[in-house]
Amino acid sequence: MTEDLYFSWQLHLNASPEQLWPYVSDTDRLNHDIGYSKIERIDEGDIVNNRKKAKQIIMGRLEQQWTEEPFEWVRPYRYSTLRDYSQGIFDQIRQRMDMRPLPEGGTELKYQLWVRPRYRVLRPFIAASFRSTPFEALFRHYDDLAQQQRHDYVASPFVQDVPNYTPDGRSRLMQMEAKLVQGGAEPTIARKLVSYVAEADDMSLNNIKPYALADYWGYPRQYVLEAALIATRAGLLDMGWDLLCPSCRNRKDTVDSLKDIGKTVHCDACQIDYTANFEYSVELTFKPNPAIRELDATEFCVGGPGLAPHVLVQQLLKPGEQRRVPSPSEDGSYRVRTLTQQGGMRFRVAGRSGMKELTIEAGDLDIWMDGEAFLHQNNGIIAISNNTNTEQLFMVEHLVWADQAVTAADVTTKQVFRDLFSSEALRPNDQIEIGTLTIVFTDLLGSTAMYHDMGDAPAFGMVMDHFDVLRRHIRQFDGAIVKTIGDAVMAVFQTPENAVRALTAAQREMDDVGVGLRVGIHTGRCIAVTLNDRLDYFGTAVNMAARLEGFSSGRDVILSEAVYNDPAVNRALTGNEWVQSTAFDAQLKGFPDGSYKLWRLTHQNGLERANITTTVRQRS
Repeated sequence: MTEDLYFSWQLHLNASPEQLWPYVSDTDRLNHDIGYSKIERIDEGDIVNNRKKAKQIIMGRLEQQWTEEPFEWVRPYRYSTLRDYSQGIFDQIRQRMDMRPLPEGGTELKYQLWVRPRYRVLRPFIAASFRSTPFEALFRHYDDLAQQQRHDYVASPFVQDVPNYTPDGRSRLMQMEAKLVQGGAEPTIARKLVSYVAEADDMSLNNIKPYALADYWGYPRQYVLEAALIATRAGLLDMGWDLLCPSCRNRKDTVDSLKDIGKTVHCDACQIDYTANFEYSVELTFKPNPAIRELDATEFCVGGPGLAPHVLVQQLLKPGEQRRVPSPSEDGSYRVRTLTQQGGMRFRVAGRSGMKELTIEAGDLDIWMDGEAFLHQNNGIIAISNNTNTEQLFMVEHLVWADQAVTAADVTTKQVFRDLFSSEALRPNDQIEIGTLTIVFTDLLGSTAMYHDMGDAPAFGMVMDHFDVLRRHIRQFDGAIVKTIGDAVMAVFQTPENAVRALTAAQREMDDVGVGLRVGIHTGRCIAVTLNDRLDYFGTAVNMAARLEGFSSGRDVILSEAVYNDPAVNRALTGNEWVQSTAFDAQLKGFPDGSYKLWRLTHQNGLERANITTTVRQRS
């Protein structure tokens, strides 16, 4: 056995560890950017604790095969891993990344490699190869990007991906900006999206996330998502539904249509079967249409912290071993679990009122401490102990799902999605949990008398005009019309606040022309189904929302208690001079559990002088 060759790069960078972490922890991107060869996964068989097998061709013809130990990390300060080679010129490679915040600002970064050649004769060649690898220049490049907060695509200074256009792909691409604008996309966003498809590398384009692009470009998320949907209809992009494991949150499959989503999905890594859930486990992503640009979608690393951004700490402990790791600094709910055991322990970081140290033990009986502990926000410690007879891979997870994901629950409540992709629906008889939605039912006041007094043609025109008013306000506030029933409408929103803002604004506009609009709003959990070949929603929350509209006079909006008590709705109503809120109790048909507390939002005098806020509330 030969001795290890040791390599180290140490440098001071201007960005903080928190700013640098998304770049240096994405080892798939890092290996690509440094110029390493692509890899191929090998059937993992019965290996446990997230070990992976892979192979790689280097120098054009030499095949390397290895088993990769699970990465260990503490975000945003360090990570490490080890590869044990069964074939090739290496016997073992270890790597470690450490980042330390400097008192004067910035970061001291230290990257270390221990490389053990399989044959002594190869030592000089391998040493020369690693010494010439431009890690320092790449880390300084990431430092520049981190300070600019550039994440839209990270072009490597050492590896130039040449776009692989189809014979007519470039000419098609040049026509796309005009098509997107004609389809309703905001012109500046249309231009940036076309440029992104033209200039970004294959790795970035293989998984386009509109909300991430919106945040990096500084545009409203709704507008970028709408542009991506319009681009799909125009032929610039293709969309896919990623099926995510609720445990590790990695993509397990991608399907082209909602019809292809099965009820259960299997995750080999976590060894669980799970049910697809629109709220969390189905995410919409995009990639270029292959008629314009073909991608070489390859991997450069099979592990790494970048694959699990919700995992703040991952540590592999031997039987009887204990480690101490820093607690999360951000308020919120967290969970400690191991990969092979059931359950876990939850804790909450909440200001400075919690305990300074939390001890969490894993035992052979899968028994965890009951309840939810509270941990001090600053300088807290988590002591994790493996009291089992086998090694355990511990993870500290943030229980908040990715804010930048376009979930199926989210996009199916967008008017532009329902307009452009009306055929996107589930298989008949499938029911999928959609999560919490805000449901609205409206009805035009006195429409029967309107037909009698005005005549059929003028009355029908008034009904169509009222649909236009509703559609405009609902879309402006990020909602969607699910269906119309005569002159009634069912609509859905992601948030109660947007529903209240949209419908109060629409009712005000209808009132200005002397037409009453009855409105009821409720929020709650729903299921998604296919009805009449369209995506529809059912459940107790939908049934309750349908009952509320009947209590409206046409000049007021009826809110359920769940909507009224929403903090954002309360903020929106506070100081609003054009409505009064009044509570009342009512019996709801089909709900035998006594009376329900409802709230009536009533117009005040001087409605025409009211100043209604119509800015779209963006997701933070």
